[in-house]
Amino acid sequence: MAQVVERYPLLGGEIEVVRFAHRPTYYTRTYVPVERRYASKSCRTTDLDIAKERAIQTWRLWRNLAEDGGSPLGTPIEEAVFAYLKEQEQRFAAGDIGESTWRGFKSFFVNAFILYCRHKGWKFVRDIPRNGFVDYRMWRKSLSPNLIPRSQAVVGVKDSTVNRELTAIRAFFVKYLAPRGISGIDPVIKRMEVMEETFEANPPFSPAEWDRTWRLLAEWSYRPTNKQSVAYWRMCFRRYLIAARWIGNRPSELVARLRWEDIQFQPGKVISEADGKVELLALVTIRKAKGTKNKVDRTVPSHAGEHLQQWLEYVRDYRQRNGFRPLLPTDLVFGNPATNKPYPYSMWSKCWDNLRKELGLEHLNLYSTRSTYITSQLEQGVDVYLVARLANHSVEILQRHYDRMNLAKRAAEATPRRYGKREEDAAVSALDFVPKKKAKPDWSDRLRSNAKRKDFA
Repeated sequence: MAQVVERYPLLGGEIEVVRFAHRPTYYTRTYVPVERRYASKSCRTTDLDIAKERAIQTWRLWRNLAEDGGSPLGTPIEEAVFAYLKEQEQRFAAGDIGESTWRGFKSFFVNAFILYCRHKGWKFVRDIPRNGFVDYRMWRKSLSPNLIPRSQAVVGVKDSTVNRELTAIRAFFVKYLAPRGISGIDPVIKRMEVMEETFEANPPFSPAEWDRTWRLLAEWSYRPTNKQSVAYWRMCFRRYLIAARWIGNRPSELVARLRWEDIQFQPGKVISEADGKVELLALVTIRKAKGTKNKVDRTVPSHAGEHLQQWLEYVRDYRQRNGFRPLLPTDLVFGNPATNKPYPYSMWSKCWDNLRKELGLEHLNLYSTRSTYITSQLEQGVDVYLVARLANHSVEILQRHYDRMNLAKRAAEATPRRYGKREEDAAVSALDFVPKKKAKPDWSDRLRSNAKRKDFA
C-alpha cells in the first residue's frame, strides 16, 4: 500500500482526503469493514479545497450505492466473474454439480453476461444498478445472437434459455457477490412463463435428412489424412452419431460416461430368411450422474448392435497398430485412446457445426438424434410410458416436446366414422381440392332404361 503523506478527515471521519507519496493528486478514501480494506477514488486535482468538494460528491455516490446494497470498492466485473467461475469449477471437481451445468455456467458468463455488461457500459460491479437487467431479455434475443459464437444467429434464443440465464445472474449476486461484500443488490429479474416454445430447440431428423447424414458420414470418415488421430476421431464421431440415433441418449451420457462394460450384445429377430441372418441388438446401460437429470440407471435395448460391434473391432485394431495398451472393459466407448479420457465437448459441437453446414442442415444439433429416436418410437406406436422410461423423461414432458407424430398418416384413425363404401383417396391440400362433378348419363343408357321399364310393365 502506498504511503499516506497528507490526511484530512471529513464528515466526522466517514471519509478522508489523502495524498499518497509520489502521487501529486488528492484521493477520497473510506474504510469498508466487510472487506477490511480501503476504497479510494482520485479527486483529479492538486488543489485541496477542490479535492474536499469532490470528496463530498464522491461520498454521496457511495452512500446511495450502500443504500442499494452495493460497495464502494471498484471490483472489475470480469475479475468477479472469473473468481466465481473458479469456485464453480471447484464444485464440479468435487462432484457437487454436473459437467453440463458447469459447462453452461462457463459459456454463459464468459459470453453473454460480459457482453451485456459491456453493452451497458459497466466496468465495475458497483456500476450495476438494481434494475440493470430489466431489458436483458430484449438484448439477448435481438442483439446477442450476432455477437455470440456458434449457432445462435441461426436458431435464435429461446425464452426458457433467457429464464435460465436470468436465474444464474440473480444467484451470482445473491449467493456470491453479496456474502463477500462486493455487491448487496438483489437485481430485478423478470422471468417469462414459458408454456410452449415457439421454436423447436431440438428438431428430429426427417428420414431423408438422416439418409443424407449417414451417407456423408461414411464418406467423410474415410477422407484422406496423414494423421492417424484424425482418422480415429472421424470414425469415432461417425459411430457415435449413428449409435445415438438408435439409443436416444443425451450427448453427455455417451460422450463422457458410457463404457464398454455397460454394453451387452444380444441376438434379435431374423432379418433375412434367405441366409438366416439375425439382427444384433445392443443393451446399453446409461449410468446416472450426480447433478444431472439422470435420477437412476436405465438400460435401453437398441438397434445399434452392429454399429457398436464394428466400432469395437476398429478400436481394438487401432490400439494394437499404434502401440496403445489393450482395450479394457472400463474404457470409454467414445474416449480418446491417447489419454483414455473423454474428448472435449467443444470438439463434438464444432465437428457437427462443420458437418451440418456441409449437409445444409443447420437447424439440427447433437440433441436431434435424441429427438429422432423418441419421435420414431412414438410414431411406431410404442407405449408412451415405455418410451418415457427409455428416454428418462416424464410422460408430460415427453408429450409436450417430442410428440411430433405425422397426423396426416393417422387421419383414418382420427376419423373412424364411416359414411358408406367409398374409395379412400390420397390427401390433397385444401387449396388444390376440386370437387368431383357428377357425370351426365348417356342418352343411349336412358333409352335402354325406359325400354326395360316398359317391358317390366
